[in-house]
Amino acid sequence: MQKFVITLLLLFFFSGVYSQDLYEYHMNQGMAKFNSNDFRGAVESYSKAIGLDSLSHEGFYGRGVAKSKLDLHEEAIQDYNQAVFLKPNYHQAFNNRGVSYSYLGRDSDALEDYSQAILLKSNYLDAIFNRGVKKMDSREYKSAIEDFSQIITSYPGEWNVFYYRGIAQSKLNNHDAAISDFTQALGLGGDTSSKLHYARGLSHVSLKSYENAIKDFSAALNLNPDYTQALNNRGFAFARIGNHESAILDFSEALDLNPRSHNSHYNRALSRASLGDHAEAVADYSMAIELSPSSRGRFYFNRAVSNLRIQNREEACFDLKKAKEFKYSVPENLFENVCGKSLKEDLPSDSISSTETGN
Repeated sequence: MQKFVITLLLLFFFSGVYSQDLYEYHMNQGMAKFNSNDFRGAVESYSKAIGLDSLSHEGFYGRGVAKSKLDLHEEAIQDYNQAVFLKPNYHQAFNNRGVSYSYLGRDSDALEDYSQAILLKSNYLDAIFNRGVKKMDSREYKSAIEDFSQIITSYPGEWNVFYYRGIAQSKLNNHDAAISDFTQALGLGGDTSSKLHYARGLSHVSLKSYENAIKDFSAALNLNPDYTQALNNRGFAFARIGNHESAILDFSEALDLNPRSHNSHYNRALSRASLGDHAEAVADYSMAIELSPSSRGRFYFNRAVSNLRIQNREEACFDLKKAKEFKYSVPENLFENVCGKSLKEDLPSDSISSTETGN
């Protein structure tokens, strides 16, 4: 009997060692599969590890990360929940659960988790960055700038942090500060990012520095020739300096890429009208009116101007009436002159409403 008890105890001892070894094997396999982008395989391996140790916070965390890579964010959150239950100070799990909350549009939950992760580890740069980005989504730009600035103070070598701080600055109309951040980002390796050149270009436009804006939009287009927003906004900048021929080329190329852009049609119409090509301008205004969910009052008004230039008086009167229907401010003397019995005076040269930046 004594010998049997000893043998049984030895059996339990070796079984425990075997289970621990097998647990570590599955954990290592999960990590290896994750690193090779085999996320489904990683989920399977971590699940086997959890089956051997249901109190493994690392197993639940690893499986949660793999599930998030598969866009299984609801399931990932359940795993992160278990991980922080087993290890309440698990700052990485709070951060990653925040990421999954973000993907699901649960912004307040995401912000709470990022803040909890930072509370647990004050210099946790990943969580600080994620919180800053999420604050921007919530239009908390000043607070976002504080987060990005904290990262820059500790680790000033990441160009994308300067980029996001620059975006936040631009949202607050601090365009000089934004340009400074974008320029810093370009010097840190962001020169291969078309969106960075584009963002600086937009700030130059806001400061009416159109020549510099054209340089930035051109740099963005060199990196991404199909960047329709850069084409439309470079066209806008060209138009602002009176280079309507180049503007029309950009708007036309943008329309080749996106024929349903009402902004491109509208802006091309304005440049064509500025060059005296009112018939083509009318065609573009008509497309802008057809495609636009808003701004139709302005479009109708400008089409009226071009219709008058080519002596389409009835069409111009119709357009002015439509512009008024859309609450656009039409000068009463102009309306009376066009829709009355006779056209008493020509339109002033500045009747055309200005161009607008593209989307």
